[in-house]
Amino acid sequence: MSNTKLFLLIGTSLSLIPTLSFAQCVATQDCTTLGYTETSCNGGKGVKCPFGNKWACLATASDFEQQFCTTYGFKYACSGTGYSGGAGKACNGKYVSCNCASGYKWNGTSCVKESCSSAYQYTCSGTGYAGGAGTACGGKYAYCKCSGGYIWKNGSCIKPTCLNSQTIEATWAGSPQLKECIEKQGSYQAVCIYYTNGCGTVELQGSRSFSTRSDCMQKWENACYPLWDLNPGLRCDICTKYDI
Repeated sequence: MSNTKLFLLIGTSLSLIPTLSFAQCVATQDCTTLGYTETSCNGGKGVKCPFGNKWACLATASDFEQQFCTTYGFKYACSGTGYSGGAGKACNGKYVSCNCASGYKWNGTSCVKESCSSAYQYTCSGTGYAGGAGTACGGKYAYCKCSGGYIWKNGSCIKPTCLNSQTIEATWAGSPQLKECIEKQGSYQAVCIYYTNGCGTVELQGSRSFSTRSDCMQKWENACYPLWDLNPGLRCDICTKYDI
């Protein structure tokens, strides 16, 4: 073999070495490493890995809304046992806090059953009651507020018993008002309410009759004011001592 052919053969062999070395240094093509981590995208909105079955999904307006709502604490659905709905406005269908049903309370993360002492036993409703006093627990109160003329005694609102009364003379304190028109033997008469100093309010029946209820309702003053004029004073019994 001539020297020329020998040199050409050696030169050709050496020229292949860089090519082989470069091929051995190429990184393995892996979709997950390159960021293609999803098996599918909502509505097909994404980019498919060119050498695999994974996807890189594109963010939608709904994705941004959900991220915004979560960032600012809108994370409670406020539904289920013990819930009566969300507190304030919703964001992406969720709330910052919830309103709880009767017997439940919000503990900062959920509506939980209230634990009430035995003192909370009154519903505070019915004749003589004006509602609960203080805060409720489990929908009940430790005691109640009573309507006018009633007092709170022995766990209920009752009318006090008068132990001693006194007769006094009262004075008219203001113009009369119509309470109702009542039917009596085919005609109608006004029932008037008079305000006094000393006796509180007094109800008296008007001095004349009307043929229709409409006339009574419209002209009742004609029947009530004469009583005012004819009765300059009024005597009544007032209680000076109750059993309280």
